[in-house]
Amino acid sequence: MQGHLSEGLVTKWYRSPRLLLSPNNYTKAIDMWAAGCIFAEMLTGKTLFAGAHELEQMQLILESIPVLREEDRQELHSVIPVFIRNDMSKPHTPLAKLLPDVSPQALDFLEKILTFNPMDRLTAEEALAHPYMADYSFPLDEPVSLHPFHIEDEVDDILLMDQSHSHTWDRYADWHLHSTHDPDEVQVDPRALSDVTDEEEVQVDPRKYADGDREKFLDEPSFDYSSMFP
Repeated sequence: MQGHLSEGLVTKWYRSPRLLLSPNNYTKAIDMWAAGCIFAEMLTGKTLFAGAHELEQMQLILESIPVLREEDRQELHSVIPVFIRNDMSKPHTPLAKLLPDVSPQALDFLEKILTFNPMDRLTAEEALAHPYMADYSFPLDEPVSLHPFHIEDEVDDILLMDQSHSHTWDRYADWHLHSTHDPDEVQVDPRALSDVTDEEEVQVDPRKYADGDREKFLDEPSFDYSSMFP
């Protein structure tokens, strides 16, 4: 996807190296990087690369992710030469050392998603076919889109939706302004139509409906209660 895109809405901790270097070059591989970071966080309960700013974010990535392609190293050297070495294929703290308690299969899965160059990264389809995902993958329920995604189509749908909502609100406002209903009539509480007041309703003792004779007996004014006791 090409165009004037912004990285402002992308959480810094899940930005791929390519997005840090060039926010206008957005592909599906960037989302796979974010998925890998989230997966590592699910395994350990900790953020994998928690940089305070873009430069520190890139530094944390370079400490654990190897840079295998020379063109990537050259681009990094032109942007942040202070962190660049002649050989960057062996990082100081590789993922195996950074995540010592992760299983070998999960580690292999992470290493194939968290690659510096997006061309070396697993696609979503390839990630689902990885052995680690064997217990979770269900190919019959994992359709692959046959057409490329175009943001322009989504923008058009959003605009149409906004226009529809706007028209709905206009119709409601027009009805509200020209309504012939009396405001007092609209605000009538249906309980006010009852002959029984709230106070009377609350004070009704349901026992007098359960045993009418006993209620009548207890309410008899001439009854001598002293006769009940020896």
